Amino acid sequence: MATTYVSPIGSGDKSGSSWANAAAIGGIDAMMKKAGAGGTVLLAADQGSYKVTAPISITASGVTVSGANRDGSVGEATFEGTRPVNWVKDAAAGNELFRIQKGADDLTFQNLQINNTGTAIRVGGDVKNLTIKHVDAENVQRFLEDYASGTSKTATITGLTVQDVDVAGYSKQAIRLQYDTSKVLIEDVRGDSRFQTGDSFAMGVHLEDTVHDVTFRRVAMENNATVDGTGSDYWQGDGFSAERGTYNISFIDTVSRGNTDAGYDIKSNNVTFLRALAENNGRNYRIWGDNVTIDSSVGLDPHKRGGISTQTQLWVNSGAENVKVVNSKFSDSGLGTKAVVNGGDVTFVNTRITVADGAAALLGTKPAGYIVAEVVKTVATGLFSGIAAYSNGAKILEAAIPTTVSVPANAAPTLVGAASLAAISAASASGDWVKVAMGTSSETIAATSKAEMFLIDQSAVTGADVIKGFGPNDFVVFAQALGDTNKDGMTTFGKDGLLNFANGGSLSFNKSVDGLRYIGQTDEGYVYGNTAVWKAGSVLPDAKETAAYVSTAAHESYTATNARETFFFDNARLGTGTDVIRGFGSDDVIVTSKAFADGNKDGLITAGNGAYGLGNGSAAIKLPEVGAKTGLRYLGQTEEGFLYGDTTVRPTGALESKLGANDTLSGGKADTATDRFFFDTSLDRGLGMDKVMNFGAKDVIATTDNLGTGVAGSKLYATGGVFSLGHDGLDLGGFSVNDTAGTSVTTLEFDGEKVVNGTHYFIYSAAGSAIGIDAIG
Repeated sequence: MATTYVSPIGSGDKSGSSWANAAAIGGIDAMMKKAGAGGTVLLAADQGSYKVTAPISITASGVTVSGANRDGSVGEATFEGTRPVNWVKDAAAGNELFRIQKGADDLTFQNLQINNTGTAIRVGGDVKNLTIKHVDAENVQRFLEDYASGTSKTATITGLTVQDVDVAGYSKQAIRLQYDTSKVLIEDVRGDSRFQTGDSFAMGVHLEDTVHDVTFRRVAMENNATVDGTGSDYWQGDGFSAERGTYNISFIDTVSRGNTDAGYDIKSNNVTFLRALAENNGRNYRIWGDNVTIDSSVGLDPHKRGGISTQTQLWVNSGAENVKVVNSKFSDSGLGTKAVVNGGDVTFVNTRITVADGAAALLGTKPAGYIVAEVVKTVATGLFSGIAAYSNGAKILEAAIPTTVSVPANAAPTLVGAASLAAISAASASGDWVKVAMGTSSETIAATSKAEMFLIDQSAVTGADVIKGFGPNDFVVFAQALGDTNKDGMTTFGKDGLLNFANGGSLSFNKSVDGLRYIGQTDEGYVYGNTAVWKAGSVLPDAKETAAYVSTAAHESYTATNARETFFFDNARLGTGTDVIRGFGSDDVIVTSKAFADGNKDGLITAGNGAYGLGNGSAAIKLPEVGAKTGLRYLGQTEEGFLYGDTTVRPTGALESKLGANDTLSGGKADTATDRFFFDTSLDRGLGMDKVMNFGAKDVIATTDNLGTGVAGSKLYATGGVFSLGHDGLDLGGFSVNDTAGTSVTTLEFDGEKVVNGTHYFIYSAAGSAIGIDAIG
């Protein structure tokens, strides 16, 4: 046991016997062997930086490597590698610094500063009892990983301690552990990726294979991101990620914030969160495994920044068992948040939920102990909470993350409508309309069932724009007021049906819109509606994207609008009256507290004597338009009650996914006929995590919202074997697909769009199949 000495270039005879005779950094392994088990190698911290361009192989055991000043005081030895100082996508990753080889056990590295390096410390073979403490790193690809090298097949670490480490700026992981690594303590560690993107996504900590018995204590992982400019892909970037097969993981006083995907994406079994905080992530807690307890923990202000994911406080996978949430709280004010999305076995104990008024508190299976009446509603602040600082007062770093997705000028019409929904501006005087910004090219945009405002700036090039399906609650908002010589507030179109602008652009409607009436002015500009709807003196209403109506004991009459509406009937009690709903739409829903009578159990409810009896005396619902069709169909049961929609929306002969359930929809194994699988996504309600089985070359999948790019012939890809049903920032569940041989299908082809009986369908089939949109009719 001895002490040996190392400096950047060495000195004296370079024997390592003293500072005067310090060895050069290239001889550190020899100096470790010379120090022997229990010995120390001191690295001069006050003689400049160590310039390292290739891995330093470590084979010695039982030694402490420590930075130190020559006067005996503690100092950090500084290493400089070959990674570009301002690393960007496709730039060189940089060199490895220390590569610890098989059998190099009982080592400690401490008091180091590692800059501009690919991998700071790599374990290349099986080792025991590795300690890394009092180390800072800046601009690395990875700080620590175990990855087998040479003749080693594994690089399992048995006994790992990482303490007092700060990693600032990384493009892969702060810490990656795999193989059968165990007995791990990571304590007082902070990783901040600083939004280094373009390296197939950053993750703070990533556990793989059968890593087990890991404790995180006072660990924070921040700002791990994927930025995809088109918004059509899944944006990765987790604070903590653990794959299936890992187990016995504890998070104690940990923090995960500012990540584009999950704060905690945990597929492990036997997991405990104690006083954990997840904040400002796309999904704060994402739980996949069994036997997970979230105790005295907090989720705040989730924020989806892009991609096809969702904005969620707690997401629990289908089949996850024994998940408990105890003495915890989830709180935010974003309209885009789905607080709890649950497909598993979850129990709440003394857990509080605060959501924006109008946001969804629960999608999927209702957890035991979840009390609807105790959900707190707060004033909405837009799609997300819009916080300016974290809960500890630290500044939120957002500069590198776009908050809206730009739309190419040549984008397909449906993509424009889906991808440029910038925000629901609750702070605006215009209410909760969806804003659709018209671009600089000629665009044809299909209005949806939402209440929409189409934004047009006539001072810019706009092209010849067309709005299809302009509804009674839709508006056009112009940056400059339209001409009005007689001051009557009305603007008529020319004989060509066009509203022409001075910039050479124009606007027309393919539906009967004879003219526009000025309604008022908001932060967005000058607002105009259809003159056939809005009369002189009209004021801008407080239109909601969704609306709910609750029937009372009186006889009531409702007129549905083009907004998505829900009509509640508490028919478990007497006296709801006989109500009339006019204009019941394809995305409107009736919710009852007791199911309609359905003698043959086919889920189809037809009117008797022109009314749908509610089963509580004379109470009934009259639907004048639907009554002339085929009736209502059962959509499923959720925490709201029993849900019903228009039967004609479901394609003829289709197998339909139910709300609030994980369904298995199975086609014919022989693939002799076309099977149709239907997901009514325009309802904007959770459809669960479903399975489509025996999906053949003649089969199709239909949705009522665009799931991909909207370009015919484009591909829709599964993530983790699951196709997302999300759209417009919503997480509605997903589905997996197996073909007739039982093989997982991970790519579908978008065949195109089709409108049948007023319902807009988006149709998908097996890649390369000859089937197309004519399968829906």
